[in-house]
Amino acid sequence: MSAVLCKDWRQLSEAASQEQDPKKLMELIEQLNKVLDQRERDLYRHRPSRREEPQSSASPLRQALISF
Repeated sequence: MSAVLCKDWRQLSEAASQEQDPKKLMELIEQLNKVLDQRERDLYRHRPSRREEPQSSASPLRQALISF
């Protein structure tokens, strides 16, 4: 599995938990880090900035806590 570029972090995590060879384990961890970094970038790219978020009818306390 380490030779194949796997995009699913769950599969990489499972493979890493079962791997006994230190070199293969390191390859899996490096792939897992790349996949998770990309996933994080994708998630933040699609998240609206605070300026773009519509004003809600939430209480002032809730709005203050959200913006904090």
